[in-house]
Amino acid sequence: MESKTTISNENIMKCILELVLSAEGLKFLKSHHGGIGNHPPRRSTPPAGLWPSVFNLATKAAITANATCGERGREEFCRMVDNGKGRCGICDNFSPDPGKRHSVNFAIDGSNRWWQSPAIYYGPQYEFVTITIDLKQNKLCGTLNPQPDT
Repeated sequence: MESKTTISNENIMKCILELVLSAEGLKFLKSHHGGIGNHPPRRSTPPAGLWPSVFNLATKAAITANATCGERGREEFCRMVDNGKGRCGICDNFSPDPGKRHSVNFAIDGSNRWWQSPAIYYGPQYEFVTITIDLKQNKLCGTLNPQPDT
């Protein structure tokens, strides 16, 4: 009897679900630990329960965005803050001032710098901006299902 390797639709759906749950895990890290790669605040007492060590999944990741504030020159942006008044600034990828550049790579570099999307003021195409992160990890989904050769 020979074995055949089969991947059923059910297994494919399980893999997709695992990937979605992995994305939810990234959201959990962001909401509970301040972001990917940030460590939880140090405590004087150990946390209750078992917690896996937090590590930066994006260390070797490739990240792209379909739009970035200042990529074509000087742009104004405003960030909303809790008191309702926006904090505004300038982004410009061509500026000699590195504080005015907001590359998408800043989203995962572990620094206090940040990526900034263009303001919708500059066009409706900026209402939906896409960021893609390739974590450079392979996920092999499948099961070995021994079936007699037919």
